[in-house]
Amino acid sequence: MTSKLGVCVKNLGPSQLAYQVISQGNEFVGSVGGDFVAFFDEPHRPCIQPSFASMQVMEGWGYEAPIVATTFNTAEKLLRFPACTKRLFYVNDLEWLRSSRGYEHLRAVYGSPRLTLIARSADHKQVLEQLWNRPVAAVMDRFEIPALLQLVS
Repeated sequence: MTSKLGVCVKNLGPSQLAYQVISQGNEFVGSVGGDFVAFFDEPHRPCIQPSFASMQVMEGWGYEAPIVATTFNTAEKLLRFPACTKRLFYVNDLEWLRSSRGYEHLRAVYGSPRLTLIARSADHKQVLEQLWNRPVAAVMDRFEIPALLQLVS
């Protein structure tokens, strides 16, 4: 099993997802001694103190490990990263419901066979599979690094 993982988030500011990412990252780095990096789109003061590296999403370009995207924007950027070894998209939110992007633009990301889709709930899984005609690899009600590492090994 790999002990290196990156995650792309909108930001590390106060949110449920950011809290889970930082908590899980701190535990992964502290107890397992793993290498964890958070790549963010927008700089914010972290909601809790991270014990791992965090940097602008553009730095993920050269990161040679699996990376998990958590938003449409970060998934779109992740598809252009040449060095990452595996690309996962943890669909934390059905954000296309509030999007003005056209279907073809959305389909290019959600339908990409280069991304492994992970749903937040069984209902999200059903919607993702029906709408984008793609299998969902796992259902995770919260961001969990051990479960993500099993998917990439």
